[in-house]
Amino acid sequence: MHTIKTFNTRDTWIQATLPHIQGDYIALSGGSTPKPIYHAMTQLPQTELIHFYQVDERYVPKTDNQSNQRMIRETLHPNHFHTIDTSLPIEKACMKYEAELPKQFDLVILGIGTDGHTASLFPQSEALGEANKQVTHTVKPNTDEKRITLAFPPIMNSKTIIILLQGQEKKKIIDELFHANKLISELPAKKLLDHQNLYIHYLETEKE
Repeated sequence: MHTIKTFNTRDTWIQATLPHIQGDYIALSGGSTPKPIYHAMTQLPQTELIHFYQVDERYVPKTDNQSNQRMIRETLHPNHFHTIDTSLPIEKACMKYEAELPKQFDLVILGIGTDGHTASLFPQSEALGEANKQVTHTVKPNTDEKRITLAFPPIMNSKTIIILLQGQEKKKIIDELFHANKLISELPAKKLLDHQNLYIHYLETEKE
């Protein structure tokens, strides 16, 4: 089952999303889109009790400007935050993080890139078919940027998935998700449509 909602103000987008912030174990994506949501979550009384996890991370130091961990810490200030240790060799970092994951996430918050990737599961990546590991590493296409990411099994096993999107470019992605005749290898986010409890919250570009 999937539900798509479109919002034309940031406030209504945030207020519609906050009721989904429930459960003991929640995985958070990086990027700029979810930052207003994370900031608003600091006002929720249950936030200090939730165990938060990273959906994915660039293989950079945790103090790096590109670090998802850094963004989440500075925006949400979580009490319980299970992070990907990028100071370790990449294979060990994956193994260590996988050992810390819960049996099931209550909620996974995701975005979708303009190329159709979600988490750090990119088109044509071998990681798309990963069935044995819960955490894997990838490389962003056409770059040497290494990533560590949840594989599809723990994402699809979660109780709820919410996808946060913003802007006209992401409207094209929504159209492709439902109407383009593309394989998951070409449009990885299409895999999420198989989830039993999926919400897509799309914020149109706000008029100034």
